[in-house]
Amino acid sequence: MTFPVSSIQVSRQPHLPLFSQAGDLENDPIRAFAHPAEQEVGRLLTFFGLRWTYEPTTFALRRNPNGTIAEAFTPDFFLPDLALYIELTTMRQKLVTRKNRKARLLRQLYPNVNLRLIYRRDYLRMMECYRGEMRRTDSSDVFDIIRTEQEIERAVDNTALRLLARYHRGGYDPTQPLVLLTINKGSHRFQRELASRLIHSGLRIQELDLGLLREEGPLTQPRIRATTATLNLLRRTPLVLVETLVSTGLTLGHAQRWLAERSVDAFETVSLFARPGCRIGNARVDHVAFEAPNDVITGYGLQLRAAYADLSYVARLRAAPGSALTLVDCVIAAP
Repeated sequence: MTFPVSSIQVSRQPHLPLFSQAGDLENDPIRAFAHPAEQEVGRLLTFFGLRWTYEPTTFALRRNPNGTIAEAFTPDFFLPDLALYIELTTMRQKLVTRKNRKARLLRQLYPNVNLRLIYRRDYLRMMECYRGEMRRTDSSDVFDIIRTEQEIERAVDNTALRLLARYHRGGYDPTQPLVLLTINKGSHRFQRELASRLIHSGLRIQELDLGLLREEGPLTQPRIRATTATLNLLRRTPLVLVETLVSTGLTLGHAQRWLAERSVDAFETVSLFARPGCRIGNARVDHVAFEAPNDVITGYGLQLRAAYADLSYVARLRAAPGSALTLVDCVIAAP
């Protein structure tokens, strides 16, 4: 027996919360998370100002001959501002296989539903990066160079040429500087190298750091440091957002929303490395030089292993035989 699409849509969909209510982890006695990892992801989403609601929707995947639901799927989170469902799969492999099958079936039945699966290694990566649980340099660290100094230099040259072309096509006032804006320390080297090339091409350049700050300890809303004078400058001059590495896009997306709320719009966002498969937020990236591998990477200013930030190349970190290096498959240059 077949059923019309309307009969297998959503089995349960309560009203979405107001922004002030979404993500209220401490004061909601009703919400009971099935796994501690879900609460941590909720904290992370709240940290970046993203509305979410927990298990709001149950999708019917298979029905009995009498029309009752035989199999269903309830994703853990719905992010209304991104129209995105998130499902955590941090359990045993047997359950992961079952969830993968349900996710494939959901996408077949509901092709317009946007679902993102977060696996155990994804979860560990996010906690390591955003909570600042970053292991110190260890003598067991071993490097595999993934991009040489020469490859990075060529990529920076090409990015500078792209920005130069976009600037001239935009008809901007040549008396106004082009602002290269970063949002974390890990992007300063890429910003500096771009600025050097653009100045050599005859442009006036101003380098700024938006200064996204994070409190130590429990996750709280990130703060952005910008004076009134800086905001006025950003509103009247052409602006480029510069990132060395974009992974989930949560940090970059938060900064872009913060700027948009203050009538500031970057005409270009460039990144040296990106992991498109790890994207959760709706951050806009216009140009990426390299796709990053799903490993811990360091060098060229990246701060996850700050002791290696001065390397002129980018390398993958792996453990030496017999040592214990926590593998984190999507690492971002978050402050």
